[in-house]
Amino acid sequence: MTTPVAPEFSRPVDAESVPALGRRYEIAATDAELQRVAGRLGLRALKRLTASFDVSPTGRQLVRVAGRIEADVVQDCVVTLQPLPVVIRDEVERTFVVPGTGSDDGEGAEAANDTDFDLDAEPPDEAVGGQIDLGELAVEHLALTLDPYPRAPGVVFTATDPGEPATTSDAGPFAALAKLKTGYENN
Repeated sequence: MTTPVAPEFSRPVDAESVPALGRRYEIAATDAELQRVAGRLGLRALKRLTASFDVSPTGRQLVRVAGRIEADVVQDCVVTLQPLPVVIRDEVERTFVVPGTGSDDGEGAEAANDTDFDLDAEPPDEAVGGQIDLGELAVEHLALTLDPYPRAPGVVFTATDPGEPATTSDAGPFAALAKLKTGYENN
């Protein structure tokens, strides 16, 4: 059995104790948490990660989390490998189902299929153990927001056509083999 790994940035909220009118949460990662999250996401650096979330019950067994994350990250340019500072500001909206809350009529998670949320939207996430981890939510959303192939402004990647023969200026890993093959064919 594997031991569960604790999130690098954790701010759990008891979903069952959210007031009927909701509550606002302001969270910010510490320096140690920033380093751990940067390592997890493969960032050169993470200088700031903050979030502001409004958490409110929206119906039987459902809790809505809406807000905003902000982060200052440093990624590596995929072409030059130079540091590329990026400022991220993005809106977050997720719905969580809290098993075991609401009426005790045996409906369980089926109440999440109620008309309390848009059926065209993504299905709700589960509030595991009745907890919603706002820190983990912020990290997950940050990961989805990051550019997977960041490039510095003005940098263009140009690739050669693999069907073209290599020239002497193309000193790639097989350039020496190409010279040997050419010498062999000429004999």
